[in-house]
Amino acid sequence: MKNLRHQSIFQLFILFLASHQPAEAATHPGPIEDPDLAYFLTDTIHCTLLNKTKLTAKYHAHGDYLINGLSIGRLKEMWCRNPFREIPENGNFEYSEMDLTQHFTYELLEKRLLNLVNSPHVRLVEMGLSTQGRSIYMLVLGHGDIVIAKEGGTHSRETFNTFVLVKQVEDYVNSLDTNAIRRRNLEEVTVLIAVCTNPDGLEDMLRHPRHVANKTNMNGVDINRNFFASISGGLAHGVKKCATIVNKPGNFYAGKHLGSEIETIVASKFVYYAIIERQAVIFESNHQAGNIIYAGKPYQTAEGFDRSHCFGELQKDFLNSNLEGTASNEQFFMVNEDANYGFDGRVGTITDFACDLASGFRFCAEQGRMVYADDSCEMPLLEAKSMEHYHLPHQTKCAIITMEYGVGEAAWGHSERARRKHPDMYQNYGLDKLLDFQMNYAGCLSPKLNQRLVLDLENKHKEDMTATIPLKIYCPR
Repeated sequence: MKNLRHQSIFQLFILFLASHQPAEAATHPGPIEDPDLAYFLTDTIHCTLLNKTKLTAKYHAHGDYLINGLSIGRLKEMWCRNPFREIPENGNFEYSEMDLTQHFTYELLEKRLLNLVNSPHVRLVEMGLSTQGRSIYMLVLGHGDIVIAKEGGTHSRETFNTFVLVKQVEDYVNSLDTNAIRRRNLEEVTVLIAVCTNPDGLEDMLRHPRHVANKTNMNGVDINRNFFASISGGLAHGVKKCATIVNKPGNFYAGKHLGSEIETIVASKFVYYAIIERQAVIFESNHQAGNIIYAGKPYQTAEGFDRSHCFGELQKDFLNSNLEGTASNEQFFMVNEDANYGFDGRVGTITDFACDLASGFRFCAEQGRMVYADDSCEMPLLEAKSMEHYHLPHQTKCAIITMEYGVGEAAWGHSERARRKHPDMYQNYGLDKLLDFQMNYAGCLSPKLNQRLVLDLENKHKEDMTATIPLKIYCPR
């Protein structure tokens, strides 16, 4: 294997580990219960300090919001309408290898999930129902206190990432009888996977595989523009409005108001459960547009940005290292959001919402979106324009990235041509080993392993580190 291409990134990672000890990962024995909405709301910290008129004045002093927020009543109703429900075992686990060239339906995908739950290492949770009544699932792999969270299937035409998330779990479970390292990993790490947050859109694409233009749910809303994040719809004074904002159903349409779609609320519960209740150290949102990794928001604190950006660089190097010896030269690369991101009117994504939660933001009933709040004030991000201006005692140690698989429209949808490309995409980037890489990263953030890692580095040469599953040699199991 080649050495890491960017030694400075790896050195930054080691420096980060040595200087930022995370809190102990939260334990979660017993059943998987519905996330508690109470922590989420600003009024759990204080009675509302500013009424709606005064808060609106504070917003307008710095810009305007181009979309209405989510009402607290609708949030509570939709949150409670879809409680988490754990799916019981239904028989014996059967070894099965997913063929990515197969033509699927959502029902066939569900059968694979119902088989996985029969493994002693997997749990399956119905997090809620879609607009058309389809189950939205969370796979839970492993039994450990260190948590990784992954999400996919938000955009209907981007079918690859949903099947890859399920195949990664299947391949991992299929190998456990002969792989002692993986068995030990599952004692320390748990992986939470929201397999498909837009099942109606996926099913529509599977039944009409050539219709590759559509990204929305069945209401014509782009779920990944419907989150009630702190930046959602905020247009700061003096900033040019983003060109991709639309006001009618279709791609990039944010809905009639933030959080209007049940799929958005269910996905928000997943993010909340992963980052707040389970203290995930990785949150990965999976999409399909251009072999790109986005990591870090320009409005984050330097610590939060560096954590995400560093992990993104490491994952990029891992993926690209697997291309050696293949016919593909389609490498992943990092892309930074532009400086005006968050203040040009565009509406927040699932990773924007994840960043809010990881930074300790709360939902403000008066404005229907996330804000900074403590026992003395509520402050919209549009006012400060940077999280560096806030005191964030509840900031979690979570690296947040967006993965964009695939180059060109040929990989979109579920046509035979698209499906022919998917096995090579899976193999060329070593996606069957991606969970190993991520578990090793997550394990090295654990306090019990961090000290051993740093001490070991004093006696080893950094240039000997490999790009595949870096740190594994420093954290013997």
